[in-house]
Amino acid sequence: MKKRLVVIAAALMLASLGCQSSSTPEASPSNSGGSASIPSSSGSASGSASSASGSSSPSPAAINNDPSAILSYAPMQAMTLDPIKIGASDRTIMNAIYDTLVFLDDNDQPIPGLAISWSSPDPATFELKLRNGVVFQDGTPFNADAVKFNLDRAMSPESMIKASLAQLKAVEVVDPYTVRLRLNSPLPGALPAALAGQAGMMASPTAVKNAGSSDAFSQHPVGAGMFKLQGNWQPRTSASVRAWDGYWDKKSQLLGGIDFKGISPDAYLNTLQAGDVDMNSDLDETMAATLQQNPSFRTKISPSSSVRTFFMNPTLAPFDKLEIRQAMAYAIDRESIAKAMTNSMGQAAWEFWRKEDIAYNADVANRYSYDPNQAKALLAQAGFPNGVSFHAVIGRINTSYIRFGELVRAQIKQAGFDMTLDLVDPAQTTVLLWRAGPTGRGTAQASPLQGGGAEDPDVVLRQSFLKDSPANAGGYEPEGFRALVDQAVSTVDVPERKAAYQEVTRTIQEQVLPGVPVYFISDATGYANYVGGVTKAMPHARQTYRGLYITKGKMPADDARR
Repeated sequence: MKKRLVVIAAALMLASLGCQSSSTPEASPSNSGGSASIPSSSGSASGSASSASGSSSPSPAAINNDPSAILSYAPMQAMTLDPIKIGASDRTIMNAIYDTLVFLDDNDQPIPGLAISWSSPDPATFELKLRNGVVFQDGTPFNADAVKFNLDRAMSPESMIKASLAQLKAVEVVDPYTVRLRLNSPLPGALPAALAGQAGMMASPTAVKNAGSSDAFSQHPVGAGMFKLQGNWQPRTSASVRAWDGYWDKKSQLLGGIDFKGISPDAYLNTLQAGDVDMNSDLDETMAATLQQNPSFRTKISPSSSVRTFFMNPTLAPFDKLEIRQAMAYAIDRESIAKAMTNSMGQAAWEFWRKEDIAYNADVANRYSYDPNQAKALLAQAGFPNGVSFHAVIGRINTSYIRFGELVRAQIKQAGFDMTLDLVDPAQTTVLLWRAGPTGRGTAQASPLQGGGAEDPDVVLRQSFLKDSPANAGGYEPEGFRALVDQAVSTVDVPERKAAYQEVTRTIQEQVLPGVPVYFISDATGYANYVGGVTKAMPHARQTYRGLYITKGKMPADDARR
């Protein structure tokens, strides 16, 4: 999508500027807090960043907000609150507790966060200037030592997100508010996007050390974000955060707190309409269409890079045979599933990228058009003329994924696949697919889940396609694949970068890895009309609470200017 290209362009611009840097005053990133000079996609070395929050946070005087109001939010699917670990959509709560080094605006362009500027003095170096006067929620100063501690920890053996920092070789403290990053590849590439995600979340070094373990820290997390955890939290069930008095950007902190609620997808609409939940950013297209008929609610719907995918483990039978994976790609009617699953609002996915994306390869996009007869022929070629059976796992309460799996099962049966859909504890779905078993790379043969969804193709590739990627079932990586990925991120020439990414996509298509992309979903957020400051729909794992508010007396919010 265009938004990913902007992120890439901004990152590459940093490299081409040499010793020029993006600079900004140490002020609030909200509308009234000043502007930030950062590289823009047009090639200028400066650009106004009116908000480093990802939303245009209004001045508190301009809205009728209740600063003590508590937002009731769903879903709540977190299994851990430690940024270096990955559970089920843990970022939904992490985004409230931790600030990142880089923020993204509404167009997913990188803008100042805890880092007020960045520059590339030479092709293998990336420097960050840090915001002064920020402290963590336990009083620990935020400075270069804290950034080094967090980035070193994100690259440590215990980290599950180190793939997103594969370009990073070493972190050096230059002075109390300057950090120098030494890179493995000759250009920063996707680094700003990575530092806007979990890798850029800053935790208190004091709290991490005192906790002694990741599990212990997860129970009592301490960040530098707008909200501080209140009391104990229950994985996938409930958590409460309250506004932290010491937060550095008061103009974006307009809520008194947030109560996160674990709710079954079956109850999403009912809990919204009954007033049990004020906001839900995990609606599907059909739910959003229903909610649009109720004047007490508002919705935001926007295209997404997230792809519903039929994942397969290429190291487990029967999917260890390429012909079986290719047969599966032919056996799924993506157009009909996209129409059925999205109320005709979604789009069939022939690759993991949309047509606008730099990694999209038109030459191989329609390689696996729906053809059950060709699927049967490939099964016979693989030694299964009478068909093949296997099991797929999905969370027992994830009704949308279950329906997706049932549609796939009905279609592929015509080609000779006999799939048993095993309903498991939702918390175990990704464990079984990616981490269980003696190899630590998964025991499930397949799963109808969701992939993609990152701001840059490099992030997606390093999360799901390399042998050390945390979301790579079996840990399989084709020979020479990593070199292609590294080549794509290491060149400043956009045509060369595009050519490298297209070769990456060609390999993915030929090998059918890590599964079959079926359809792109839309991000859909539904919220009560007294909730304001919602500028766009975004997946709940990327939900930002900057600038969100509830009106006094819960009167309808005036969002006309947004």
